[in-house]
Amino acid sequence: MLGDYGSEEMSEGMFVHLTDNRFTEPKAVLDITCERDRQQKKWGVQTHSIAEWLMILGEEYGEACKAGGESYFRDDSLGELRKELTQTAAVALAIIEGIDDKEGTTKGISNKEG
Repeated sequence: MLGDYGSEEMSEGMFVHLTDNRFTEPKAVLDITCERDRQQKKWGVQTHSIAEWLMILGEEYGEACKAGGESYFRDDSLGELRKELTQTAAVALAIIEGIDDKEGTTKGISNKEG
């Protein structure tokens, strides 16, 4: 199940996004993809339950919130926040990949533990 986006729509949409910068910067998308690759090399293919994935995502989001607060209150650069947001987006992408894989091959993600 691809939700509201069919493969053709996503391909065209990504092309638009990456060529005219209306919605996303190509560097941001590339950085998220590279972070996703880094995570896969570090952890291997992961098949968590949705609850486990959401805990991982929540932990990453918490780190992004912490970095944002530190940046704001210490008047630091936004570099650490960007790094944490990139990691958060990569985990969200991993969850989407797991959902898509489950739809296609019955692997990847489950509603229940085990």
